[in-house]
Amino acid sequence: MIKAKIEKWLGLCGMALLGVMLMFPASTYGANGSIKIAFATHLKPGGVDEWAMLKFKETAEKFSNGKFAVEVFTGGVLGKETDLWELLATNEVQMNMCGEIVVPAFAKGTYVFGTPFLYQNPKEVREVLDGPLGIKIKDLIRKNGKMHVLGLALRAPRMLTSKKPIRSVEDLKGLKLRMPPIPEWIEVWKELGANVISLSGSEIFGALQSNLIEAQDNPASVNVSFKFYELQKYMVRTNHIIGFRSFLISQKFYDSLTTQQKGWIDRAAAEAIEYYEKTEYESVEKNITVLKEKGMTMTEIDSTALRRKIVPAIERLRKNWNEDAYQKYIVPHLPK
Repeated sequence: MIKAKIEKWLGLCGMALLGVMLMFPASTYGANGSIKIAFATHLKPGGVDEWAMLKFKETAEKFSNGKFAVEVFTGGVLGKETDLWELLATNEVQMNMCGEIVVPAFAKGTYVFGTPFLYQNPKEVREVLDGPLGIKIKDLIRKNGKMHVLGLALRAPRMLTSKKPIRSVEDLKGLKLRMPPIPEWIEVWKELGANVISLSGSEIFGALQSNLIEAQDNPASVNVSFKFYELQKYMVRTNHIIGFRSFLISQKFYDSLTTQQKGWIDRAAAEAIEYYEKTEYESVEKNITVLKEKGMTMTEIDSTALRRKIVPAIERLRKNWNEDAYQKYIVPHLPK
């Protein structure tokens, strides 16, 4: 499957030539001698995710004076999230943009600040990501996933969208809600009464079509780019998670670069992340307006009631976290 996807990218007709290319992925050069970088994501084109990837391409090629040639692949054409992580580990794809799911996948027990309804201030999340816990997370992803974290771009708050109106905790009872396989998210929403179904992001639209699920959560920008408004009519501004996009690079590829080349990559990633966050947060209200224009209705919910109800779930999750991390990153944010 991996070779088939890469064959499509390279446009090779002969498997023999494909085999030769796969033997030397880190030393694949363009016609002008530039180093080729495949930057892939499962995320849809046409939104801030793709724009940030294109920003990285532009700046990496500029800083390197054409020594890097970056090609962007969106929409999962080279694979879903887990496929792309495997490709990065072996350097068959050089870069990936994905969600925060990479943290529980490779840095288990560290996603304490990702508990829904506890961290709702972007500044607080940034302080965690740039602090000691963030450093530990990046080290674990490097060790366990063979991927180097170039940076983490904060996303706008997640909101709930549904086929039926959600106005109270009672409305969540039995709600067929899609969640990614993140223990903190699943446990909290189960406590709130939802019937949680774990699916990848690329499966949401089809699951809504088939009525396997009736609700999901994402920032407004994703709800627009994935066109969830075609299948759902209600949204509620829960703002329950400040997530992030992960800019990942193959550790094998990164280690093969010179110090100067690494500098070009690092600077390009920093600019792309800055661009991502600025664009994402400036577009929140615009995307909310788009969703309304597409026929969605905004409902209100008492977030204080939700926060109080999740305490039992947090107690169950406590066993998954280091006690010091629990005391430092959870206790101060518990509902009073």
